[in-house]
Amino acid sequence: DKCGKNVPNCHLYDAKMLCVQCEHIAIINARQRELYNQKVKTLPKTYQQTYHTDDEIKGYANKNVFIYGKITRTGKTALAIDILKYQWARGMSGRYIYFPTWIRRYVNSKHADKLSMFNELIDQKGLLIIDDLGGDKIEMGVALPVINDRLMDRRQTILISNLSLEELGDLDDRLAARIKEECILIARKNKKGNNGTT
Repeated sequence: DKCGKNVPNCHLYDAKMLCVQCEHIAIINARQRELYNQKVKTLPKTYQQTYHTDDEIKGYANKNVFIYGKITRTGKTALAIDILKYQWARGMSGRYIYFPTWIRRYVNSKHADKLSMFNELIDQKGLLIIDDLGGDKIEMGVALPVINDRLMDRRQTILISNLSLEELGDLDDRLAARIKEECILIARKNKKGNNGTT
């Protein structure tokens, strides 16, 4: 016999009913959906909507990725956040930060708070998305040890920048070399095929 969810040997004779196993799974799934929805609400409103199908992004799950392109509105951030949501939906952890905002908070913080903020990024479990990387050499000086440590320890990281890898190299060649070695590179272009890079 099978229950309404087609679970074999559930000892139910009424196919419209759910067995205890199915009810338990339904409760877990409901809790996962609630947790997922709570996480999505923490994202910028523009990115609470999903723009990519699972088939389009599942190949990037659990991978380090560098998404770049000088032209704005080419979907760099949308792609990264959809990867994050894909993993959230499967019970994995992750965090999105807009780096210019984070760096301003970091610069204006006390020394002890700076250390805590710095370690939070390094130790972030699951995926960490760092958006809008590449402001200046001071910013890169903060970003380098975070990114380097995460990539070396195989902690999934997605980096988003308006700068190409070569342009990032002008700010910090060590960071560019590490990204080239450890990340999948994705150039986002406008409809004319131009990503604004040389």
